[in-house]
Amino acid sequence: MSFLINFGIENFRTRLAVIFIFVFILVVFNLGIFILKQFKTEFNRRILFYLNIILLFFIGLFLSTALFLKPFAQLETLSAGGYLAEAHQPIEISFTVPVRPENLSLYISPEVDGEWVFRDVLPFFSNGYKDRATFIPKESFYPESKIVVYIVGLKRLFPVGEKHEQSLEFFAPRLPNITETYPKDNQDNVSVNDNFTATFDAPSGEFIKWFYEITPPIGFVVNESNKNKNEIVFNKPLRQDSEYSVAIFRTGRSYNVTDFSDVELGDSQLIKTVVFNTVRSPKIKSYDPYGAGARVDLPIKIVFEEPMNQASVAEKFSLSPTTTGKISWEDEKTFVFLPDQILEKGADYRINFLSGIEDGSGGKTRQDIVLNFSTAGKVKILSTYPKSGATGLSPDLAGVVINFDQEVDHVSAENYFSIFPNVRGSFSWNGDKLTFSFKTPLAYATKYTVSFKKGIKAVYGLELDQDYAYSFTTKNKSFSLNVPLYYQSETFTCNIATARMALAYRGDNLSESFIKAEVGEGEDPNVSWVAGYGAHWKPIYNFISRYRKASIKTGWNIAELVKEVNAGNPVIIWWHNQYSTTGSFTLDSGATGYRGMHSVVVKGYVGSVENPISIIVNDSWRGPKTYSISSFKSIWAYLNYTAIVVY
Repeated sequence: MSFLINFGIENFRTRLAVIFIFVFILVVFNLGIFILKQFKTEFNRRILFYLNIILLFFIGLFLSTALFLKPFAQLETLSAGGYLAEAHQPIEISFTVPVRPENLSLYISPEVDGEWVFRDVLPFFSNGYKDRATFIPKESFYPESKIVVYIVGLKRLFPVGEKHEQSLEFFAPRLPNITETYPKDNQDNVSVNDNFTATFDAPSGEFIKWFYEITPPIGFVVNESNKNKNEIVFNKPLRQDSEYSVAIFRTGRSYNVTDFSDVELGDSQLIKTVVFNTVRSPKIKSYDPYGAGARVDLPIKIVFEEPMNQASVAEKFSLSPTTTGKISWEDEKTFVFLPDQILEKGADYRINFLSGIEDGSGGKTRQDIVLNFSTAGKVKILSTYPKSGATGLSPDLAGVVINFDQEVDHVSAENYFSIFPNVRGSFSWNGDKLTFSFKTPLAYATKYTVSFKKGIKAVYGLELDQDYAYSFTTKNKSFSLNVPLYYQSETFTCNIATARMALAYRGDNLSESFIKAEVGEGEDPNVSWVAGYGAHWKPIYNFISRYRKASIKTGWNIAELVKEVNAGNPVIIWWHNQYSTTGSFTLDSGATGYRGMHSVVVKGYVGSVENPISIIVNDSWRGPKTYSISSFKSIWAYLNYTAIVVY
């Protein structure tokens, strides 16, 4: 009878509607027979009789699907193995046969706060049976994490059948990458009125934070209305004849669905750096000063592309704000303006040449030439390394780098610098960048704050007028082997997949199908892999021993396990999947099986060898996981602390 589901009638409400249609047709036909008998109309009553039989057959067949079929769950708005469109998207599951929620246990990994809401089979009548469940998250999933919904307690309606379990697997949204930018990297002659856009290969959303660092600094806002791209809208036109650099950082996150505050914030990654040049001024080869942070005590020097009519240039020249000074020429192409007084600090200046300036051949410009620059103002910090708020940093970090917007007094900056907790180090300078190099490693799991007191003196501008501070945090002390993660290709091949991962770490790259075939398929899990169940440690050990030295451990402990991992040896353990009912049962072969048996590879730990605080595993079903020591021990105890060490 399961062929009905294969025809696409998987939704119970749809099947119920089909039953009602058949019943309606049956009633109409029989009413027709009654009318024909009343008026003694000639009609082939035999055909109506056969139609009644056929209709009754289909009604019975469709009813049987509700009463006798084994129920299954399926994703409604997402295909198995697919990706959510949004990290807080509700997860809708429909059942092929009605279920009673009190008989079910639904689990979700990773564990996020949320609630399950069930839908009545009939919208106008509630009898306790439901045909759909929707998980409404209160927290989002971290991007690209594997999501597993595990359902325990599924059973048919009549007669009461044996309970079974089912797993639905899919992924949180992909982290988008940048496929295109405007301007492109190394693009020239970009209009000063253009904005910057970054186009993604997958939709962005609340599950990601984009950060942009623009040099030289300019105010901007980010337009994120289009999920497929970000537009950087500058607060004012860019400067002509200038090189701009846009550094783009991406940070994955999970968040509270109510107020979108951070729950987990990943490490910031530099995805792309784009350098472009704005349009060149006509006839201008170069000019100085340009950009921001210009010195106030230097003359203005403009180099033209060809010899110029000096009188024409001088006549058409002006500087705004109005500034008096003397005009001279270094050569027939180089114009010099020496102000009578030093320029104003922290001011925006505009060099103007009205249209009509002549070159030496008599050619004239048809439009005004406008050149902009800003003098050094109050000291600002443009960027830092590490970035403010960075987490998970190595204690072996070489040092911190602070990039000022202008030349500052070195002694002043060093005197006003501090880091807490205190770290010994030394200062060095490269232009406007200050580096404080650490002489000793940082501490694990520690928040460090770098501070500058106000008063740092500028060489040409104005001093820093307010305190500045930023923080970063080092990672917990941990150790992890580079064991590759392979997801299992079948529901009950976790034991096979863990062997594959451990052997791959040792350099023996084998496929899951090959390992499964070599372990063999049979009826006794102590001898081979059993369909619908898995394999115990002995057949897995026998296979691994053909490639690497290994040993089986039973009644083992955390201390010895961590020592082996620290020595570079991955460990396969057998334990409970944390979802299924517990207890032993008898397989068809007479061998003992264990409900919810599962295997993972232990590859690392957090803390020290002497005092680990959590264990890191590769789970071929749910992905990388970290367990507290107490949780790990309670789950591992289910199968008597059994493991295989792969040397």
